[in-house]
Amino acid sequence: MNNMKKIGVDISHWLWFTLILSLIPLLFSLWRVYSNSQNVDLLANIDQVICHGELLLICCSILAKTLGELMKKMPRLFITKIWITGASTTLMIFTAFAFSNISIMSNFNITYISNTSYIVLCISTLLAISTILLPDKKPLRTNK
Repeated sequence: MNNMKKIGVDISHWLWFTLILSLIPLLFSLWRVYSNSQNVDLLANIDQVICHGELLLICCSILAKTLGELMKKMPRLFITKIWITGASTTLMIFTAFAFSNISIMSNFNITYISNTSYIVLCISTLLAISTILLPDKKPLRTNK
């Protein structure tokens, strides 16, 4: 049960200090757009806030933290670590490329950018939680 408690603490720590705090600027932007907009459709306002790629930048930071955490781990499931590292690196490169394209585009499809951002956020979250759940090797016991 002690291991489950540690996983719960780690996930809670990640949720509050990585995900929620990184989303605060977008939440303030959403609040501002929603309060000043004539449009009462919340999803349309969310799309308006993230259509410039800001959510992709947040995903990049989540993936960077995930990669940093993976470098510290010596997991029992080394193949899994390789897959998570490869997926995180690939997604981070895609995210950086997508953001750079969005930032120089003069006309863009808001729905396409929003959907891409949502998908990248979901995959980034999955990879980060997978990293937290990845079991470490048990340390060697020494008899003293």
